[in-house]
Amino acid sequence: MQGAAVPNAARSVHLRYAAPVGTVFYNELTVQETVASSYFMACGFRQGYFGIQDRGPNRSKVVLFSVWDPADRSSQVETLYHADDVTVRRFGGEGTGGQSFFDYDWKVGQTYRFMVQASVEREKTAFAAYFFVNETGAWKHLVTFRTTTGGAPLSGYYSFIEDFRRDGKSFHERRRARFGNGWVRKLDGGWQELTEAKFTGDPTPVDNIDAGTDGTDFYLATGGDTVKHTELQANITRKPSGVRPPAPVAAKYTLYTCMVQSKGYVVGAKLPPSGIFVKREDGPWHHAGFNHPFISAVDADPSDPSIVYVAAGNGLLRVTDAGEKWKILTGNDVTELQDVAVDHNAPGTIYFSHTAGIRVSHDRGATWQDASAGLHRKYTAALRVDSRRSGVVLAGNEEGIFRSEDAGKSWKLAGAAGLQTLHLEQSPHDPCFWLAGTEGGGLFASSDCGVSFESAGNLGVGHNLYDIAFDPNSANRVAVAGWGPGVVVSEDRGKTWELRNSGLPAPNVWSVAFDPEHAGRLYASVHEEALYVSDDAGRTWRKDGLEGSAVYRMRFVAEVAR
Repeated sequence: MQGAAVPNAARSVHLRYAAPVGTVFYNELTVQETVASSYFMACGFRQGYFGIQDRGPNRSKVVLFSVWDPADRSSQVETLYHADDVTVRRFGGEGTGGQSFFDYDWKVGQTYRFMVQASVEREKTAFAAYFFVNETGAWKHLVTFRTTTGGAPLSGYYSFIEDFRRDGKSFHERRRARFGNGWVRKLDGGWQELTEAKFTGDPTPVDNIDAGTDGTDFYLATGGDTVKHTELQANITRKPSGVRPPAPVAAKYTLYTCMVQSKGYVVGAKLPPSGIFVKREDGPWHHAGFNHPFISAVDADPSDPSIVYVAAGNGLLRVTDAGEKWKILTGNDVTELQDVAVDHNAPGTIYFSHTAGIRVSHDRGATWQDASAGLHRKYTAALRVDSRRSGVVLAGNEEGIFRSEDAGKSWKLAGAAGLQTLHLEQSPHDPCFWLAGTEGGGLFASSDCGVSFESAGNLGVGHNLYDIAFDPNSANRVAVAGWGPGVVVSEDRGKTWELRNSGLPAPNVWSVAFDPEHAGRLYASVHEEALYVSDDAGRTWRKDGLEGSAVYRMRFVAEVAR
């Protein structure tokens, strides 16, 4: 600094985490050194930030949560809730928005927990802030702000240390904190631990800053006698803790089933209740909407949890209000839809497959374009969009598994050549791990993000494998359903498999699904018998309802509480 002006403030430093969009951001923060007018921010995201401030000896320490107004300032942040002892006000300066303060005498050396939950409501998103009060051993819901986001969930995760005194003296004072056990709950309900971060800083031209790892934590330091050991823009990797965050508010899920009551049905007779049946928690089954003989698949809209898209015999349906309101989004030029997949990283982008190929919409179904150019055989039974990258789509047809990196404009064969592929699934724990079920060819696996698939052994060879389910509560558990094998479960990510059909009336199973709310709870549809449920990952079973049905697909849809 010789010959240069001393900055007014210590340099702001950040950790920018690598993670997909999600509904929950959890992080832990331990302040190691502090001085007056320091902000230690644990949970930053694109629309706001959440942390603790040291405001000096004559002012209380606070927990601070803020959300920005939209960039065009077309509207203001709304306050949906705040605790009685939380102060809410508007802020201005570098931008405008809603801000909340909770007076709390936090201590150096103690670890504090922060959690932000996001709930998308059409063009807006509600962000709820929860702080774990160590003295009471309980989570405190501080505030919920809602702002216009265009229907965006959580993204752009980061943490920082900031000096806001800026008096020319604070530059000479050191601040240091650890950030650890960070997690994001993804749109599919699975959790991803934040083990990778990029070290960045503001433009202040000084080098008394640092970042790195301390056991299973990251750390940041700035000001005073801080010595830099890590260069800016460096990527830092910490050891995973494996300790999942305790949720302050349990996510609620609705189970959607695509089914037909086919047992004993005679053509020309009145169709028994069929189409979409839904179930909330441990409640009864409810027939939602219209009676429909051909519903094959369902996927949720990440920008609005009240909307699901359904692949049906007469086209693609947009279904709202827990299944009660239906609208067809396609014309009479497409029938016999097989699968549907929503791009979670591109709100409004929907793909569906049918007997004549694949189509895509980028405007929530208002218009459609063909997305099967280059596929020789058009009949496509399976379709999935990569949970991490917009425009990366995998499809299974009569000639194998194909992968596109340009939203279906072009395709490359990825594996299972010459085999009809019936189902594709991506692990919520490791997005580079995929499984595919085929007609007679067995199970195929990819460990390179779906670029290539290889045979996973003899499981299902000679039989049809119709469904695959990863357990969102267990990184190594996966279930496969088929005709002949029934339900088969692996507890080691597919290295070994165990038949789990004891208690099922037959080994002819259409679909399986793990319950995100109940560890080890697994559902299975036995053809024209009933839907069965197990609370021990398939070791024992009991009947759950929907007698005489064939459930072709099941999907748990999360609705994050405010």
